[in-house]
Order: sequence, then C-alpha cells, then structure tokens
Amino acid sequence: QVRKITAYNTSTKVATVTPNWETNPDATTTYDVLAPEGVSVAMLKTLGPTVPGRTLDVSAGGEAGVDWANVGSPTTVVGLSGTTVKTATDVETDTQDIQARLPAALVGGRMDSSVGAMASNVVTAAAVADGAIDRATFAADTGLQTLRSGTAQAGSANAITLDAGASSVNDFYKNQRCAIVAGTGVGQCEMISSYVGSTKVATMAANWATAPDATSQFAILPMGTIASGSETRNREGTAQAGGANTITLDAGASSVNDFYKNQRCAIVAGTGAGQCEIISSYNGSTKVATMAASWATAPDATSQFRILPLGTIPGASAPTSDANAEAVWDKWAGMKVTINRSTNEVKAFKTDGSTVRGTRKITDKVGGDANVQGLIP
Repeated sequence: QVRKITAYNTSTKVATVTPNWETNPDATTTYDVLAPEGVSVAMLKTLGPTVPGRTLDVSAGGEAGVDWANVGSPTTVVGLSGTTVKTATDVETDTQDIQARLPAALVGGRMDSSVGAMASNVVTAAAVADGAIDRATFAADTGLQTLRSGTAQAGSANAITLDAGASSVNDFYKNQRCAIVAGTGVGQCEMISSYVGSTKVATMAANWATAPDATSQFAILPMGTIASGSETRNREGTAQAGGANTITLDAGASSVNDFYKNQRCAIVAGTGAGQCEIISSYNGSTKVATMAASWATAPDATSQFRILPLGTIPGASAPTSDANAEAVWDKWAGMKVTINRSTNEVKAFKTDGSTVRGTRKITDKVGGDANVQGLIP
C-alpha cells in the first residue's frame, strides 16, 4: 500500500496518512518513506534540521523563519535599520539602569555646584553674591564704585564687623566710607577711622545713629568728590516736587524704604536754595523724603538737591563776634539787669527776679558808654 503522510509526531514517531490504509500495518510491517515527485533524497537531507525533529518555520505569507540561536555568525555586523530589536519595556529598563549609574551631581542635564572639586580662582556662588548685593541697587543710585560689600557679622555704637571674606590687612579700609544699604541702620554713612584685618572690625570716626547688627548690609565706598565741591554726596539731582517738610527726589533715586534716613538733604539751587534739613523717613516707591523739620521755603520741581552724610554742613562757619554780641543782648532782654553808677557794677537776675545770676564791674567808660569786663554767665 502507498499513502501520503500528512502529519508526523516526532515524540511518538507516529505518521498520519491519507487516505486510510486498506489493511492496517503492524509491528511486522516493513515501510519505506518515499520523496515527493521531483524531490530527491539528497534534497531532503540538505533541508533537514541539524537537530532531529526540528522543522523550518514558515509564515502565513510564505516567508521562512529564522532561529537566531542557529545563525552561523551572530557577531558579524548586520544592518538592522528598520528592524525592531527591543521592546519599549526593555529600553526603559536599560535607561533606568543608566540613570542609576549617573552621578548625583548631574541634575536636569547640567552639573550643579556639588561637584567634587573645582579649579582654583573660580567664581563661586558666594563670591557672586558678595559684591552683587548693592552693585545693582546702591552703586546704581550713587554712581559710586564699592570697594567691598556684604552682610555684617555684628555691629556696635561706633563699629561694624565686616563679612568673613573682607581684607585681612590692617587699616585696609581706613579713611573710606562705610554705608549701611539695607537691614538695621539702613541709610547711614560714616568714615572708617581704623580697621583690624584679623577681626574684620571697622571702627567709625563717629558713632552710628543706629548701631548695625548681623542683618545690616554694608558698602565700603572710596573717599573723594563727586562733580564739584568737597563734600561727599550719596545722591544728587533735581526734585520732582516738594512740600512744607518733604521733597520728592528724582525718579532714579533708591527704591529702598528709609535708604536716605538720618542723612542731610541740602537744596543747592532753585527754589529753597541754601537750606539743609535731616531726613527722618524715606519712601522708596514714591521717592518722597520727609524732613525732621519744616523747610523755611518749600522746594519744588526747580529745586536741585544733594543727599549728604551726617557731619559738618558744607560752607558752615563759626559765628562772628557781632553775632555773639547780639545773642548776649537777646539773652539779657529776657532777664532783669541793674547798673549801679556809683559802684560801676552790673547785676543780672534770674527769672524769679530776686536771685542774682551774676555780677560784673565796669572798668572803663568811653563817651558815656560802658564796656563790661566780661559777659554775665
């Protein structure tokens, strides 16, 4: 009998044929497996699997499958463009593994400041912050270059302890000006009379109006002149307006509240020229400086002002002898005074009219006018 094998089970060695046998074979049956028509035995051996029982996979479209483990040279470079090598899950797992191996300092695609080492003389964040505090605010307001700026470590009635990075050279900042630009004591400016490099303590030539502390931000300014005149100026310009005890500074003035507090505002030209009053408060948003006392003549938009640190008023001089004499007579006008022509004594009484304040003797008479030996205290 001859039948066509339609299936074969490699594990049981059972071949299924069609059509059915007329007489079923048994253990005494001898069989031959014949090649299909046009197929030689040699061809069957060539296509046969190297591992008995394996078959060649063929897709529904007729393409032959590939068993990757049986590729002859799997290490040979093969162009796989257009071929999906791994699933998205596999790639994500590998990516996470790579991220776990990256240094912690790599954040958001950039290296942060926690890197292990930096070259010498690099610019650090602290160095940028120190010196940048007032260069964008205070220096812009005054037009001055700062020699040093930062936050104080401490302060006292006539001293300030600069930041730890300040110069270690004694008297490095001597005869320079120290301005408090923010924090406790803001708006003050005093001259440094001495400086200790080891402690960073700068001692002022005069006491602060308000002692600075660890919240105070300072700026060390070089001594010198701005424009004409010998006085130092913290701000100058043309006022926008004025009132009985106020002046509105120019639009470019500081936007920090009380920045010019406890400093002097002098009117140098325009309406109210020649006046000088102390600033008791300052509004940074409106630029309005309020004086501690009213102006004799209120300034206006024609008034040119100068903000001066507390100290001697430029151009001031000692009173003349005539001014002193006039003051004495004004004082006497409010007291009871008697002259004894027989003894040439002048007596001044206190306000109660009975207690003698002092007695002086007239030593000379000229044309009926008396010159008193001294002023009654």
